[in-house]
Amino acid sequence: MSLPLDLVEEDPANPRQAFDAAELAALAETLKARGLKQPIVVRPANAEGRYVIRYGARRFRAARLAGFSEIRAVIEAGDVDEADALTDQLIENEQRAALTTADMAQAVARLLALGQSQAEIARRLGRGKDLIAIYAAVPQMPADLQRLGDVLGARTLYELWGAWKADASRTQAWLAGRDPGQVTQAAARAFAGTLKPARTAKPRVSDTASPAPFDAAQSRVAEAPSEEPSHQVNTVAAPLVRVLVGARAGRLALDRSSTADGVWVVFDGAAELVPASKVKILAVEADR
Repeated sequence: MSLPLDLVEEDPANPRQAFDAAELAALAETLKARGLKQPIVVRPANAEGRYVIRYGARRFRAARLAGFSEIRAVIEAGDVDEADALTDQLIENEQRAALTTADMAQAVARLLALGQSQAEIARRLGRGKDLIAIYAAVPQMPADLQRLGDVLGARTLYELWGAWKADASRTQAWLAGRDPGQVTQAAARAFAGTLKPARTAKPRVSDTASPAPFDAAQSRVAEAPSEEPSHQVNTVAAPLVRVLVGARAGRLALDRSSTADGVWVVFDGAAELVPASKVKILAVEADR
C-alpha cells in the first residue's frame, strides 16, 4: 500500500549506519525520473498508525530527497525473532550496497550478544569464519582504528591492528601521512611486517608431552638451534602444532599472529579466533 512518509520511521537497529550522500542523491534523481519500482518493507510500530522500516532505508531517504510525500510499502505483520530479523537485514543490505566494516562489526557484536556463535553467523551470512572472527575483534581495537572501519576493509583494519600492537606510535605516524581511504591490505601488511620483532627460538615440544595451556604471546613454535657456532644457527620450517579446544581438535594457524583476543586455530580447514586460555597443545609434529 502507499504510506505517507511522515508515518514511516527508520529502524534504529538497522545495521547500516553509514549512508553515502552522493549515492542517495543519485538514487533520488532516479526516483524522480522513473518512480519507485520496488516497495520498501515495513512492520507496524508500537505507536498506532506508524511503521518501522525493515528493508529499504536507502530508498526511504532518497524518496524524501526527491520530494515524495508517500512511498509504496509492503507491511509485514507478526513477531520476528531479533536474530533472524538482523540476519535478514544484513543480507538485504549487503546485496544492495556493501556495509562498512564498522557497521558489520556492530551487527556481529549484536548477534553474538543474542547467543549466536561465530560459526553460526558465518554460516547464515555465507561468510568465512575467519572474516566473522575479524569483525568480532573490531570492538577490542583502539578507538582510532575503530573509526577507520568506515573506510577500510576488515582485513586491512586487522593488519593495522597487528601493527598497532607492535608499535602504536609508529603506526599512528604511518597513518597520519596517508589518506586512510587509500590504504590497502597489502600496504598495511607490509608495514606491519617491518614492526615484527625477531623471534627467539623455542625448544621443541615432545610428542609425548602432557597437554599444557597455550601462551598467547607464543604464536609460533620453532626447532631448537643445532650446536653450530652462533653465527650459523640453522632454522627449520614451523612444525604442525595439534591442539584441543574443549572437545574440538585442531591445529594452530601459524601463519596468523595471535591477538589480545586469542589465537587462530584451524578446525576442518577453517580458521577461528579462540581465547588462548581454552587452547591446549597436544603434540608438535615435524613439518613434512
